[in-house]
Amino acid sequence: MRLLAHNDGRELRGNERQLLLLARGLRERGHDVVISCRAGGALEAALAGADVETTPIRPRGDLALPSAVAFRALVARRRPDAVLLT
Repeated sequence: MRLLAHNDGRELRGNERQLLLLARGLRERGHDVVISCRAGGALEAALAGADVETTPIRPRGDLALPSAVAFRALVARRRPDAVLLT
């Protein structure tokens, strides 16, 4: 399975920890997991230690059209079986 998940949190809190556990568990079972998160953030650092791929390409809000277009291109390129937006 190919999963693309997004999390925009600045800190490693509940939602981020849940995503970390999910990504790590799926990765350990052989699934292709990519997490869209803040570059240089706490979640990116935690995922690097879990051997989970991250990307800074992420949707950034209703009026941020360039980032929405870039995220759509990422989805088209990766062709995930599921997209999780948190």
